[in-house]
Amino acid sequence: LLSQTESLCIMMKITVVIVIVLTLILVDKGAKGDPSRRNKRGWFWRSRSRTSNSQSIKPVDAYCTRKGQKGDCGFYRCFENRRQCGSSGYLIGYGYKYCARFRNRYDRFTRDGKNWIDCVRPCLTRKLIGKYQENVVGQCDELKSYAFDTHVNCYLNCGFCNMYTSNLFALNSVYKYWDMLSGDAYRQMKAVAGRCFG
Repeated sequence: LLSQTESLCIMMKITVVIVIVLTLILVDKGAKGDPSRRNKRGWFWRSRSRTSNSQSIKPVDAYCTRKGQKGDCGFYRCFENRRQCGSSGYLIGYGYKYCARFRNRYDRFTRDGKNWIDCVRPCLTRKLIGKYQENVVGQCDELKSYAFDTHVNCYLNCGFCNMYTSNLFALNSVYKYWDMLSGDAYRQMKAVAGRCFG
């Protein structure tokens, strides 16, 4: 059981995230209404991933494809070997990172939470297999946006709305708040929240 202090800290963190999301929604609406503010959002809206196409393309690895079919976290690493977006790109900086964090904190989740993880993990990697097989190096911003767009259906189809409230503390232990401040992550959160609570 969590102590009163631990519970208070968690609730404060959750409150901070809610305030940030609401603030970003207001900023987004303001930017849409005022042309002078478009494309002038804060640092958290900008992608830091690379887009260079100067590197040589490595061949498709059937073993990596099988990892993607199974939802193995290692898929993100071997995909990175082909796409080469760097440690701040989606594949390593988000995909692999959170695949590993969910795996390492798996026992903190309820049965419904574990079922959701077991469903989401292969859902996300399978949707990236087609991108893995493309003969492309770089184009990291496009890959990041595509990947985040797949999150919404995977999360919802695997039952996020049903498991969320009973696994709030477990989810809180997985996610890093600063990772939720990118434009793509914000769009994902807004879409999922709209379906679950809208």
